[in-house]
Amino acid sequence: MRLFHSLKSGDHASSLDDRFRIYGSDHHISDDSRTHRRQFCHLCGYPHCGNPGAVAATAGCVFPSCIIIFILANLYLKYRNGSLLNGALTTLRPAVVAMIASAGLSILLTAFFQNGQKITLNSIQWEMVLIFILCFILLRKTKVSPVAVMLLAGVMKVLFSL
Repeated sequence: MRLFHSLKSGDHASSLDDRFRIYGSDHHISDDSRTHRRQFCHLCGYPHCGNPGAVAATAGCVFPSCIIIFILANLYLKYRNGSLLNGALTTLRPAVVAMIASAGLSILLTAFFQNGQKITLNSIQWEMVLIFILCFILLRKTKVSPVAVMLLAGVMKVLFSL
C-alpha cells in the first residue's frame, strides 16, 4: 500500500499520474479496470478527507457511468420499435451470448481447478464440482430461487472449508 502510506505521511506525488504509477508498481492490477479505478478513487479520497472523501471520489467515478446508462436506457425505450435498433440488437446477440459463455467458462475453470496449475485430474477441486452439480440440479429440477441457490452454494463452500 505504498500509495496510501505516501499520501498519509505527506509525501505527495507531484501529479495524479505519479500516484497512479506508484500504486500500479507495487500491486497486482486486475483486468477489470473499472474495479481498479474505484479502488484507486477510494485510495485517493480517503487520505485527504477520510470517509467522505472516499465516498465522493468513488461517486465521481461511478455516477458518470450510471448517467450514461440511464440516457441509453431512455433512448432504447423511445426507439425500441425501430427497425434499425432491432437489427443492430439482433446482430449483437451472438456476440453477447459468446461473451457470457466465455465468462461462465472462465469462472467454471477457476472454480474447478486449482489456480496456476495445469488442468489435470489431480488439480480438480472435487468439493466445487459437487457444489456445482447440486446447484445445477436444484435450479433445473425445482423452483428454488437462483439467489437462494447462490447463498446455499456459499454456505456449502464455507462448510467444506471448515
